[in-house]
Amino acid sequence: MSGPYKGALFSASSYDADNGMFPLAYDLFSSKNYEDWLWFLEKLKMVIGERDVIIIFDRHQGIIHSVSEVFGSENHAHCYRHIKENFSSFLTKLNTKGRKVKENALQMLDSIAYARLDCDYEVAMDTLRTFNHDLAKWVKENNPQHWAISKFKKMRWDKMTSNLAESFNSWLRHEQHHNICVFFIEHMDKLGSLLVEHKNGLVKWNGCIGPKIEEKIALNIGKSENYITYLHLGSSMKESNGKAFLEVDLMERTCTCKAWQMFGIQCDHACVVIR
Repeated sequence: MSGPYKGALFSASSYDADNGMFPLAYDLFSSKNYEDWLWFLEKLKMVIGERDVIIIFDRHQGIIHSVSEVFGSENHAHCYRHIKENFSSFLTKLNTKGRKVKENALQMLDSIAYARLDCDYEVAMDTLRTFNHDLAKWVKENNPQHWAISKFKKMRWDKMTSNLAESFNSWLRHEQHHNICVFFIEHMDKLGSLLVEHKNGLVKWNGCIGPKIEEKIALNIGKSENYITYLHLGSSMKESNGKAFLEVDLMERTCTCKAWQMFGIQCDHACVVIR
C-alpha cells in the first residue's frame, strides 16, 4: 500500500485461457514475514484445492520457506527477472569492464535460462564458464533447478517471471492510496468489471482457444512450412527442420524439443506433423 495508509498487499493471480490476468486472492498485512506468507498461501491452497500449480515468486526467504511448506519446493519457480537482476549486480561486484562485456554475460545467462534441452544447457554453461569461471559458479550456486527451463521438472507454461504480480499492482495503483475499506470496495467493483469484460470477449473467439494463444500457434505453423516429416512408429512421427531430427508423439502430446510439454501448446514440429 502507498500514501497515508500503510500495509503490505499480498496477491495471487493466474493466467486465463487467453494469457490474460485472472486475480485469485489478495489480502492486506502489516508486514511481509514468514508467518504472514504462510497464512496467505494456506488460504490460497484452500481455493486452488489439489490442482498442481506452479508458484512464481522471487527469492525472499519468507516466501521460499512458506511456498515449500504449502505447495512443495519443486513447485516454486524463481522469477527469472529477479535472478537476472541479481546476476547483473554480481557482475558489477566483479568489476567487469565495458558495457559490451556485461551485455554478453547477460545474453549467456539467457541462453542458460531458456535452453529447453539438457545438452543445450550444458553448452551454454560451458560457454559461460569459458567466459568467466566465477559467473558459472554463481549460476550453479543459485539453484538453476528453480529457474532454468531445462532443469525445472514441472510444466511452467513458458512463464519465466512474476510480471503478472506487477500487472496486478499496476492495475490497482490508484486504489492503493485509499483506506482499507474503500480499497476493498473499489477492488470488488474493478474485479467485477474485469470478469464481465473477459466474458464478453469470449464471443470474439473463433474456437476453443483464445486469440493470443491462436497467434502463437499460427506463428509455429508458419515456422514449420519447410519442415519434412517421416512416419516412425504408431502415432510417432520424425520431423526434420534441416538441422536435426525430432520425434513427435501425437497421442502423448510430446516432442523431443520439449516445447510442447513445457508450454502446453503445439510447437512448430508438432504443427507440421498435425498438418
